[in-house]
Parts: sequence; C-alpha cells; structure tokens
Amino acid sequence: MPSTVLQRQSEKYSPLGNISAQGIQRLLGAPTLNRLQTVIRESVQNTWDAAKGKRRPLYQIHLRSLSGDQLVAMRESIFRDSLSGTGQSALLTALAHDKLRVLEISDFGTSGLGGPTDASAPPDGEVTDFVDFIRNIGTPRDTAWGGGTYGYGKSSLYGLSACETIVVDTQTRYQGKPERRLIASQLSESFTLNDGANAGRYTGRHWWGDFADTEGECLEPVRGDAAAELATRLGLTPRSEKDLGTSILIINPLLGEEDDRSVLNAIQSTLLWNFWPKMVRYEDGEAAMDFKTVLSGIEKTLPDPEECPPLDLFVDSMRKIKRDEGIDIDCQRPIKHLGKMAISKGLRKERRPELIDSDGYGFPDRSAHVALMRPAELIVKYLPGQALPSNSVEWAGTFLCSSEHEVEKAFADAEPPAHDDWIFRFLPKGHSKTFVKTALKRIKEQMEQLVTPQAVNPEATQRPLAEISERMGSVLAQSLGDGLSSGRQANERRRQRGGGGSARGTRISGLRGTGPKPWKNDQVLAWFEFTVDVSAPCVCEIGGVAHAYIDGERSETAPNGQRPEIIVWEDKAGRKISESSTIEAKVKSSELIRVGVSIPDFVAVSFQPEIVE
Repeated sequence: MPSTVLQRQSEKYSPLGNISAQGIQRLLGAPTLNRLQTVIRESVQNTWDAAKGKRRPLYQIHLRSLSGDQLVAMRESIFRDSLSGTGQSALLTALAHDKLRVLEISDFGTSGLGGPTDASAPPDGEVTDFVDFIRNIGTPRDTAWGGGTYGYGKSSLYGLSACETIVVDTQTRYQGKPERRLIASQLSESFTLNDGANAGRYTGRHWWGDFADTEGECLEPVRGDAAAELATRLGLTPRSEKDLGTSILIINPLLGEEDDRSVLNAIQSTLLWNFWPKMVRYEDGEAAMDFKTVLSGIEKTLPDPEECPPLDLFVDSMRKIKRDEGIDIDCQRPIKHLGKMAISKGLRKERRPELIDSDGYGFPDRSAHVALMRPAELIVKYLPGQALPSNSVEWAGTFLCSSEHEVEKAFADAEPPAHDDWIFRFLPKGHSKTFVKTALKRIKEQMEQLVTPQAVNPEATQRPLAEISERMGSVLAQSLGDGLSSGRQANERRRQRGGGGSARGTRISGLRGTGPKPWKNDQVLAWFEFTVDVSAPCVCEIGGVAHAYIDGERSETAPNGQRPEIIVWEDKAGRKISESSTIEAKVKSSELIRVGVSIPDFVAVSFQPEIVE
C-alpha cells in the first residue's frame, strides 16, 4: 500500500471572527505548575473522563527520540505540506535535525475520540469528543464528577512543544463500528497572506489530514488502514480495533537541558504526587487506573505510592475517609455537608532521591499539607499548612468534597482552566460561593489546631466531649475514649496519693492550661498555671506529674518514647523561679505559679500539680 501523505489546512478568520492560536494558548492562564506537570495533569484527567468511570484505563507516557525511518515518515508523510512564513518555522527547524525528541502520551481502555469529525454536524446521539478535542475550544464538561473541561487545558499539550505541534492517533467507535483516525494539529502565530487564491488573515491554527470527500472545505483525519500504517511508521504504541483510546505525540517537547532519565524521574514524581489516589488498592478492590512510564522503548516501573514518603501518610488519611472516618466539614448557613477530611501523622522518612527534581517540584522535604479533591479523586492542589514543631515528624491530610450535586458543582466551578485551585472569588454571590469559602476556612482551622497542642486539664473536663475533641483538634484521635477522666475522678486520685493539699491547710486550685508558647532554642512548651492557697504564711515544696495523651488515652510516654517533663517554673509576672522538677515557694496567703512542660511528638499533655510532703 503506498504511504499516505497528509495535506494541510490553515484556518482563516471568518467574517464573524475567530480566536487566534495565541489567544487559545493564553486561555490556560498561568498555572502554578511547570509545562510538563500541567500536561500530565491535564492528560490524566482527560483519560479518566474518557473512561467514563466504567473501565479501568491505562495511562502511558513514553519519552524517546525518533529513529531515522520515523523521522523520514514525519518529514515526508505527516508534515510535507508545511510552509515557512505561516508560523511554521519552528516546526521546519525541528524536522531538519537528525535527532528529534518526542513525548508520546497514550491511553487504553477509554472511548477514544469518537463522534462526528465536522464541528458543524449534528451529533445525532453520538459523543462529540473528536471535534471537542481537535476543533472546538472550551466545550463545557458533560461527565459526571469529571476531572476537567475539554478545550482549555488541551492548549498545554501544544505549549509543551517547541513548535506547538502534536500528532493525534485514536481508535474509537463511530456509528456502531470501529474506526481508526489520525490527524496532526498546530497552534502557532497568526499571519497574513497577501497574494494568490489563499490571500487573507489566518488565526495560526493548522491541521494535517485528508481532504477526501470534502471538496477542500474541511480537512478530515486519515482513517482506517492508512491511519494505522502512519501510526506504525511513527513508532506509536500499537493498538488493535479493540484497544480503544488515544495517543498524542508532542513534537520536540520543551524539557530544558535535562537528560532523558532525569526527565523520566520528573514524570514519575508528577504522576505519583498528583495521582496517587488512582494508584492505591483500597480494601474494596483494585486500583482505579494503571500507569506505565517508558523510556526509549523500555518500561521503567513506577514505584508504589506507599513506598514513597510522604505519600504513605496521604494514603493512610485517604483510607480513613474510605472507612468513613475523619472530620466532617459542614456549612451551617445553609446547612450542608461539604465533605470529609482526615489527617495522618508519622515520623519523617527519607525521600526517594529520584523523586526530587532540580526545579524544586519534587516531594516536600517535610509534609504539612492537605490534598484537596473532588469526588473524581483527582488532586486539585495541596493546601500547605504549618509543620509540627519537631523536625522528625510530619503530617498529611486529605479533603474529599461531597458528591452531592450542588456541592460538587460549586467546587468544580471554582476551578480555573488549569484545574489547580479552588478560588471562591470566581463564583457569584450565593450558596456555591459560601460552600467553597466555608470548606476552605474549616480545613484551615483544622490544620491550625493540628499544630497547636492544647493542654488537657483533668479538673476541667466536665465540658462535653465534642467540645474537648474540637479544642484538641487532630492532636488526638477523633474519639478521646476514656483517657480524659472527670474532675471528680481526678480529685479522688489526688486524695488517694496525698497531692493537691495538706493537713496544714495548703491547697491548689484554679489549674488551667494557657496554651503552647516558645521557650529556649525554639522549643515549644505547654504552659499551665494554678494558685497555691495557705491558711498561714509558709514555704511550700511544689512538684507535679505530667502525662501524655495519645488518641484520648493517658500514657507515660509518646509513641517515640519521649516523656512530657517539667522544664521551668515561673511566677505570675513571668520571672523564672527554677528549672528543676520541684520548687520551694514562699506563700503568704495565695500565690499564682506557672509551669512549662515539654510536648513530645504526636501527643497532647496534661499536668497535675502536687504539694510535696
């Protein structure tokens, strides 16, 4: 079969106006991520949407350089009809090199780019994926719990190419039959031709395909065996008629001066950091998606997220949500459940060095973040918080918004075109804006409580358990259990051991925690104060006992073996009295005493002062 040579069509401005190619590129705005990360996020989201939630799709990304034969096919069959002076200089320059690097992004188990190929044709019940991806701009999403909006983010694919050019190969079904389609596309600079039949103003959008049966009006993709033959010549991942899906070849990707292995490390890091929820095998079944990374034809295994700190903590927090544990994030006006949040803490583990890239886009050195997601379980962004006081520990959290339509739509509408944030300012005044704004506020409150350990006062625990749990935040588990005893029980224990008073009429009252405050060398202490009352002036020796609270249970030590200890005593004016375990205080009638207690990792602390007999 003779090799097919593609023809070019360049878009003219119509009398009604068009959007220029440069304008399309700007629609994405300024994403917070680099080009490669933005492309990976957008393409995985499109793969997930194209699977419609009914299949387990495979997402593959392959970095390679074209072989000699593949480069010939690119020059002679795909882009032979290219003209300098039409914004295609960068493409022609790339094709002239002996070595041309490409990035191929493929998916399998999706629907492919189906539906009509003419954007003006009525769909007649068919999907419109092909025209939405190849021709239209900014088509609204129609996938329940979808990850993105077809149209804007796809411009990132062109933006990653130094010549703003891609080749698209898709296997789909149309009108009940399998169909292979291949087309190339470019977003370059707008230009003007002044002479000949083609004179006019052009938007900078170009396509390469086939004018068969269209009389030169609308360029169509190459179909069937001809499309499959061209895909094979370009070295695209093979697929049969049953292997529905799409391959996108990004020509001459902008990957800086990094070598191929370093680029692949950055790809793996981006996939893990942004899509670990799709990789985890939860108790109820298999992972939602499969991922494959390939370098020059050789698959490079993607590590398990739970073996890539701090993702192990994020996964653990997500498992809590799957078990319906964690913290309910609610709105009171109007009353609406907005989602679920969970947090996990642990000792900081060493990072995998290959997942830390030179641009600083690797995993954080110490995690203090909440992953924000909609029900599609695609991470929108990581909301940074305050790290725990000790450098040896870290925390990670997850927030999953409610799948209730009104709530989910509010969060979807708050996302910019790059789907990398929730910006409630985008929304008109109303419930949607309130939902997003309130959720972010509640999440931040929980994050602040997590790193602000609260003092537990055994004599002041008559308040409702829910109030104590809220005050303690996530330092303790959601259920404090029996670890916090009542004031009456605390008094009984004090009487049994002889603390808190004496036969000479000395007693302790008014014990309360005043919160954590810094001490020497940035050490944070939990501070307590109490009053010593005597019936006659005397010198009192005062000590006390500090305890840790882990998930609501009192303990002598924290999980890492540390004990809460008395560090310093102060008078009511804040002057240091002593740094010993006990003090001798001269009391005339009543004296306020303050004490600072060390806070071990992962716990809250309590303190019980005693009169030493």
